[in-house]
Amino acid sequence: MTLVDYVITTPRLKLVSLTPSLLHAVASGDLTEVERQLNARVGVGWEEGVPAERRLEQLAADPSEQPWLVRAVLAMTPPRVVGSIGFHSPPDDYGRVEIGYDIVAGERRKGYAREAIQALLDCAWATGRARTCIASVSPHNTPSLAVIRAFGFRRVGEQIDEIDGLEWVFERALPARNVRGATRSPAARGAQLPRDGAKRRALTMLRDRPKAPRAPAAVSRAMRRSCPLAVLPRCDSAAHVGDPRVSLSGLVHAERDGASRARCEFAAAGQTD
Repeated sequence: MTLVDYVITTPRLKLVSLTPSLLHAVASGDLTEVERQLNARVGVGWEEGVPAERRLEQLAADPSEQPWLVRAVLAMTPPRVVGSIGFHSPPDDYGRVEIGYDIVAGERRKGYAREAIQALLDCAWATGRARTCIASVSPHNTPSLAVIRAFGFRRVGEQIDEIDGLEWVFERALPARNVRGATRSPAARGAQLPRDGAKRRALTMLRDRPKAPRAPAAVSRAMRRSCPLAVLPRCDSAAHVGDPRVSLSGLVHAERDGASRARCEFAAAGQTD
């Protein structure tokens, strides 16, 4: 397995899955090793947004979770690590995933968070496994609240996090689009947002609601070919996925656990920084 297997590419960014060796380097404070492996300078304070030890425990229990977990957000020009993003775990039985992200202080207000969130949510939807996304945000984190609301997330409750204290819990059905994007989900158009609760530890929650809808079959088949989160029994030749901004590159075939799996790099073509 190489880092290329799990790279999501946007016009300005690369979202690189953090392997156990990288997570060990972060946990031990060896940022020189992190920079060596990523071939990019690490922004000041970046490691504070990476739950390295927690993710190492998850990967020790189930290595197949790696594509869903934390990623380094690399800006490509010039190469530098500007943040981190990922899901806390793979989708649960109801198709729910919880997103977490952080952009270092010196790189904020440049649109990196929105660009990275959009790419990650697109990939999660493309797998056909993720149908609802959850985000837990401190009520005092005004910039992060603005980002979440821009994607149409709705507040459904609150919880007390053991580390961060009071958090507001937001939820939305996938697919998700920034309000500035060309397409919107039913929630962004003002329709009733289907949801089925958020987390067991939530103090206040709206529960027992319908599951979010699955991706249409045609969309799911095409988009899964463009996403490294998708794990398929086979991979046909690359096909146009219906979005002029999206192309397929870096098709990688890997053999693991006796099954043929395919992962594709998600690349945006025809755009400039």
